[in-house]
Formats: sequence, C-alpha cells, structure tokens
Amino acid sequence: MGAAHFADRVILKIVKNRRLERLALKALIRANELLGLAIGVRLASIRDSSEPLQKACAEAETSLLLACMLREACDILASRWDKIPDKHRPQYTPEQRYRILRLKSVLALGKDESARRFRVSPETIARWEREARTTETDTSPALVRPHPPVRRFADVVRQLVHTMRLAGFGGYEKIAQTLARAGWKVSKTTVGRILREKPPLGNPADARGCSKERALRADFPNHIFLVDLTNISGLFGLFSFKVVLILDVFSRLPLAVRVFSKEPTGCDVVELLRSAIGRFGLPHHLVSDQGSQFTSAVFRDTLNELGIRHRFGAIGKVGSIALLERLWRTLKEALVIKVFPPLIQSELELRLELGLRYYAFLRPHQGLGGATPAEIHFGLEPRHTSAVPPPRGRPGEGAGDSPLYHRVSRPRTETSLSREGRLTNSPHSVSSPNALSSPRLVCWKILFVRLAIWTV
Repeated sequence: MGAAHFADRVILKIVKNRRLERLALKALIRANELLGLAIGVRLASIRDSSEPLQKACAEAETSLLLACMLREACDILASRWDKIPDKHRPQYTPEQRYRILRLKSVLALGKDESARRFRVSPETIARWEREARTTETDTSPALVRPHPPVRRFADVVRQLVHTMRLAGFGGYEKIAQTLARAGWKVSKTTVGRILREKPPLGNPADARGCSKERALRADFPNHIFLVDLTNISGLFGLFSFKVVLILDVFSRLPLAVRVFSKEPTGCDVVELLRSAIGRFGLPHHLVSDQGSQFTSAVFRDTLNELGIRHRFGAIGKVGSIALLERLWRTLKEALVIKVFPPLIQSELELRLELGLRYYAFLRPHQGLGGATPAEIHFGLEPRHTSAVPPPRGRPGEGAGDSPLYHRVSRPRTETSLSREGRLTNSPHSVSSPNALSSPRLVCWKILFVRLAIWTV
C-alpha cells in the first residue's frame, strides 16, 4: 500500500509540473513534423515507381490528405467566424455568392448544408438562387454575379471549363472531349489557354464596401447624438475659447452648448451631456472624436451607466462627424467670427445664442428638405409646405403689404444664455417650438451686421 501511495503522489506531482506540459507540447509538435516527413517519403517512393497503378494510388492518397487538411483548416476558420454576431459579419460580394452557388451545384449540397458551411441562413441561399434564375431586368444591384461578367456564349464556355477543372475532369484533352460529347467543339489548345488565364480579381468597390464598418443612420429624434469641440480665437489672437456642442443627428437640432475659457475636462462634458438628456431625452448612440475629454474614464463610465453606446469617428479623416463640422462653419460665417473676434466670454455666449436660434428656427436645411431643425425635432409641419404663390399685380392697384413685415402684439421677452451655456426656459428657448418672434429679430440683426460689413 505504501509503495502504491508513493507512486500515485509521484504521478500527481509530474502532472502538476507545468514544465513537463511544455515539454510534452514540444514533443507533440516534433512528432507531427516526423509524421509529415514519413508521409512525404512514402508518397514519393510510390510516385517514383514504374507501375501506373501505384502512381494513381499515390495521387489519390495525396489528394485525400490535402482534402482532410483543408477541411480541418475550414473548421478552424469557421469556429473563429462563429464568434462574430450575425449583424456584424461582412457580407459576401456578388462574385463570392456565385462561387458559393457553384460549389452547391457541383457537390449537390442542400440548402441547409450549404448554409451551415458558409455561415448563412437557408433562406439566404434560397434568395440567391431565385436571384440567379430570374430573367427579369431590374435596376437594383445584382445579388449574384460572376466575375468577369457573363454576357456572351463564349463567357459561358469559359466559366464551364474552369468549373470542370475544379471538379477534376482531367487534363486539357479530356475536358475538350467531354465538351465535344455534349455538342461543343472546343480544341484542347483553347481549353489550355482558358485554364492558363490569370484568375480574375474581384470588384474593388465590392471589397471596399464589405470591409467598411457599417455606418450609423439616425431613424428618429434622440437616436444619435454628436458631440464635438471647437476653438474660437479671441481679439488679436491673445486668447481663445473652447466651445462644446451636442447635436441631434436626425433633426440637426443643437441641444446644448457651453463656452469654456480653457480646455474642458471629461467632467465638464458629462455635465453638459446630462443637461441635454434631462431636457430632450436619452439617446441610443453618441458619436465623438477621440479627444481626451471623450476617452476619459469619467465620460466612459457615465455612458455605460446611462446605457449609451459610444462610437468614435475615423482617425485622420475629415468628415467623420461632418454634420457638426458643417454647423461650426455655418455659425462662424453667420456670426462673422473671423472679422469680429469676441472680446469676452459673455459676448461670445450671446452671439452663439443668436446664431443657434437662427439655425434652429429660421434657417432651412437642405438635408431636411427645406424644413428647419426645430420643425423636424418637435414634429411640426414645415412652413414651406403651406406656402402660396404671391398675388399678381393688376393695373390700377396700389402696392400691397410686405409679406416680410408682421406686427408683434405680445410683449417682448428677453432671453439670455446661462453661464453653463444652456438656453433659459423662456418663451423663445430652443426647447419651445412656437417661439418665432425672437428668431425673426435675430435674423434681421444678422442681416444688418452683414450689410454694415459690406458697406465698409
């Protein structure tokens, strides 16, 4: 009993030794190398024999070995592919779909087996087959398309010759004889020329489209928020201000803005984001650049706490957050920032207040079909849809009233921008969709400023 117990402890000690595990792995890899060498020597010896039957057996065993190794390689790649969610997997190009259907037809695979091997659903395979067999012309891009495209009868013959070579029909002469029995007279020289052609490359546009990450698309208000920071130089360039703005992608409505005299921190951006969420609602996604404020631990933890998905713009590419970049340009041009730089922070806040009200309530947006961001965000009917042609003048009639002049009967309400950069709760705030008298006044002020500049 004592000797048996001692042997068990020795075996347990050897099993727990990690160094022994590494040695065993090294020995296993070496054994695989020796096995491959032995198989190669055996197949070479059979191939050097003068017996035709032994040569055929050597070629068959070589093909079987390669098939087994390729199947194992496919299983390894498929196991890695299964870790990616279905909606995040890149789509097959039309040329790849044609090759999948070709393998399915040659190997007589069913829809379920083909879908399992290529990690798609059986309904997808059936849709590809319907697309390939239909004869109706459509302007939409084809789901299945061989490359190069088949437009002539000779292209059909070329594709069939490549398929027969893939299926192992034999050499040039055997393929030519098989085609001749089917009624197509093709010489073995033509078959050889077709098979020696370089394999055509796929469509580069399709390859780029499959490798590109799927872009977000806003489907409703508060779906996607954009946040960005810009630098505005002060008088004579002696100092500068940092402006952070949050924009709703669907309606292009500015939700919150704040002016800083120095570089804002992650806590400052979180405070501004919470104020926008408290007034307009929680977004599903938030897109920003990779600034230090947006990559800080405080900002990331806040987004995780609120359940907001964070996406970054592409590094080094202008246009990743193009909506906000276009808004910055519009504001700087409308407020003539370059000509009249701001002197103090309160002046810049007031000018931003005026510019954002004009942008939200009066300025028609081409991307919104001529509507304003406030009309889209609050679900109002765009004013331009109810426009009517102006009356035509008749002989003897005097001048009518100007359509641009409206007397304001209600009392004037002053608006201002708080120190946090949020719009005050006044009848003319951005959050009030019916406030139109103050933005009209803003428009006239901006026109007067531009007129004065042009006069000078």
